[in-house]
Amino acid sequence: MSQARRKAWTWIVNQADEGDAVSLFTAVELAHSVGIARGRAKRFIRFLEEHKRVKLVQRGGGPVAATYRVISTEPLQFDKRASFTRANSARQRIWNSCRILRTFSLAELAATSQAAYATCCAYIKRLERVGLVRKVKRHAPEHGNCALFRLNIDVGHAHPIVRNDGVFCPARNTLYPYKETRT
Repeated sequence: MSQARRKAWTWIVNQADEGDAVSLFTAVELAHSVGIARGRAKRFIRFLEEHKRVKLVQRGGGPVAATYRVISTEPLQFDKRASFTRANSARQRIWNSCRILRTFSLAELAATSQAAYATCCAYIKRLERVGLVRKVKRHAPEHGNCALFRLNIDVGHAHPIVRNDGVFCPARNTLYPYKETRT
């Protein structure tokens, strides 16, 4: 669960604990209290509505904001993102190629996964930052030489999901945080 969602959920649960008179809230109040954008607050509330945690009390319109009430404070599960990814996405094809080839160049990866070279480069760079992939040969200045990468850790069939705080591996239900880059 992201830090912003955790703060938002804590704020909403606290609203429910304060009693019926105060348990009503709007997306604007949530955004200001937690320090997130209004659009993000609205998306989070929509997520909570789908999971039967909040209920729309009064529909908004014009200058009046929609009002919500907490109906359940059960703990939330956020890291179930694997079911929302497309089965044959470019990242899934890249990950499949990494698992088959084990040692590869970016050009080989792009060719075998039928993904754009830039997409492969960006995805492998993130996997390298968390240690799932490592560079075994640097790019040489001569024509025809290219960098080689090796799959360090095979985390299962489902491709690792790139996030702001690290790379989430749905097969292991594990988040690999980014390692600090040297400057």
